[in-house]
Amino acid sequence: MKTRPPRSLLSLAAICCMELFFWAQSSSAQSAQEILAQISRLAPQERTQKLIEGARKEGQMVWYTTTNIDQGAKILKTYQAKYPFIQDKQYRASNEKLGQRIIQEARAGKLEADVIAIGIPEGPILKNRNIFLKYSSPEANAYADFAKDPDGYWMMWQMIPIVLGYNTKLVHQGEVPRTYEDLLKPRWKKNIAIDSQPYGWFVGALKVLEKKLGSQEKAIAYFEKLAQQEPQYRSGHTLLNQLLAAGEFELGPELRAHTLERLKQTGAPVDWAVLDNMIIIQPHYLAISTQTARPYSAALFFDFILSREGTNVLREVRMVPTRSDMSTEYLRGYNVTPVDSYGEREVKLFRDLMLKGQSR
Repeated sequence: MKTRPPRSLLSLAAICCMELFFWAQSSSAQSAQEILAQISRLAPQERTQKLIEGARKEGQMVWYTTTNIDQGAKILKTYQAKYPFIQDKQYRASNEKLGQRIIQEARAGKLEADVIAIGIPEGPILKNRNIFLKYSSPEANAYADFAKDPDGYWMMWQMIPIVLGYNTKLVHQGEVPRTYEDLLKPRWKKNIAIDSQPYGWFVGALKVLEKKLGSQEKAIAYFEKLAQQEPQYRSGHTLLNQLLAAGEFELGPELRAHTLERLKQTGAPVDWAVLDNMIIIQPHYLAISTQTARPYSAALFFDFILSREGTNVLREVRMVPTRSDMSTEYLRGYNVTPVDSYGEREVKLFRDLMLKGQSR
């Protein structure tokens, strides 16, 4: 003979099922984007407290980044000391590989990242594929307009400043080029070295020269003349820096200011200058993943990196932050132009202009 469970147990089970159903419905209905929008409307103190409460429940944050492993570990260590209830994970890869992984995971609906830090050209591609969420951080007020996405999907948290590097034993101070036209002097023929894939610099320089010379045609004509200087091509800026310090060549028009500064501190015979007072910068974007399952933890980490405290860590690990009130001392006084993006067209244009007759 079958026995029925007491009516009170049936009622309790029914209530529990209903509660679970409505919790699941409300949870799915309130998307990460809606949560971030609600948080953005709160007053600063209330906002931070809300993020902490939510992050405490989530308990984890996954960061996909191109940042060097040691640098990333230092950032996460400082962050976790501040918020020890969050378990942080870092996945690191090159721009291209990280972009491919993000797109593949997003397409499958299994993107594990909560926060993404990536450079060009992948950053704009991911934005256009709707892989970034909109988020308005209160720390954005401390950043220049060029460091903010006009649509609100990313912040430029760090940058690579591109300058002219030279060997101080081979190039006298009075000879140092100060304009792009100076690179066309006979003095520098076969004495210039460029990375074999300098697409960010190329696009930035095109932008500078188009504005300076008055048209894209004139900017393109400049690079045709630069190609006649027969520059050397090497693969990778680490090698270029070593060869510059060793005197294998005299000039490198697309080297990194922060790397050259470190070399100078070790006694290497290198220095740098800025052509036409304009530093080209390659941006690195910070964004929250559209598939984040932990929006509170994501926003808390996002705000931390952009804060004064987070920026201090970036400076400690020798990165170049973009926060205006904590800008890198040696870059002050120069104008900057960010490289927005580039694609196959710009790559082909560089190769057609600069690599004629060379193996690619």
